[in-house]
Amino acid sequence: MSRYKNGNPKHASRFICMKCMNENMLASGIQRQRQRERKHIKDLYCLKCGEVTKCIEVRFCDSYEEIFEAAKIKRENYYIDEYESEVDEYVLQNRSTKQKC
Repeated sequence: MSRYKNGNPKHASRFICMKCMNENMLASGIQRQRQRERKHIKDLYCLKCGEVTKCIEVRFCDSYEEIFEAAKIKRENYYIDEYESEVDEYVLQNRSTKQKC
C-alpha cells in the first residue's frame, strides 16, 4: 500500500481557468493517484470569475506554456468574448429585419 493516501504530492496538478485564463489557485495541488490524459478538462470553481468554469489540467510533467497555448485554442469551444457575442447579436438582428421586408 502506498504511504500517500491521495496520491503523490510531487505529482500535484495545476489548473488554468479557461474563462479568465488565470491559474486556478483554489484547485492547485490536487494530487492524483493515477495520471489523467493530457489536456484534461475539469469543472472547477474559479475565485476570480466567481463561478464554476471549465479548467484545463497542467500535470506535473507538462509544460505550463504549452498547456496555456492549448487552453487558448480550446477556450473557443466553451467561451466566446463579449465582443463576439455582441457581433453575433447584431448579425441576427439584421437578418431578422431583412426577412420581414
